[in-house]
Amino acid sequence: MNLSLLKISKAYQLFTAHPTKRNLPKYLRGTQILSQQKQVKFIKPPSCSGDGFVKEKYAIFHDDDIFIKLDELKGQLEKLDPSVPEIKCLKGECIPEAPAMYFGKYYTWIDLYPPKYFIPTYSNGQATALTASAARKIYEAAKETDYREFRIEDMLYTGILRVKAGISKISGMVLPDGGSVSLHKQGMPDESLFFQELTLLYKNNELSLRAMT
Repeated sequence: MNLSLLKISKAYQLFTAHPTKRNLPKYLRGTQILSQQKQVKFIKPPSCSGDGFVKEKYAIFHDDDIFIKLDELKGQLEKLDPSVPEIKCLKGECIPEAPAMYFGKYYTWIDLYPPKYFIPTYSNGQATALTASAARKIYEAAKETDYREFRIEDMLYTGILRVKAGISKISGMVLPDGGSVSLHKQGMPDESLFFQELTLLYKNNELSLRAMT
């Protein structure tokens, strides 16, 4: 077998390998003292109190084309204990444990996440809620993790760093009727009446299931 065919054969074996390990790659498991610049690359809590963390019960992250049903979200959050580390995917379903992808929009570099490792379950980055305890644990884990050039932030924070921080409670937030607390309006024109009405409701904290349907 010539050198080119050998390389192709090895590459095929590498990319078709099935993950066998549910722990994290060694460099992500380790603890390192990072420079301040590296620490704040993605993480910079707003309005920090004296101990460097926001004094709130929950942390909510969502994209600018995601609308949240605030009344329903508030009701669901009241069922959670802020002192218990827990993550909720506001899209309704988490992204399940799976092999890393090396092609397409959500690719990662093969040297950063080898095929023998599973990517842990994580929350869809479009809309995520964390209890204060979970946010603090992930924040602390991130400050001492050199994630190198890992590029998928939701996968990193609510999957990899969640596991490193010892947070096991992660699930989708589903309403009693089976619906979701979020609505994705991708590419909605800013001048549309529906967009303007939703924006006004959102600013006035009046967004509810009634308003969304």
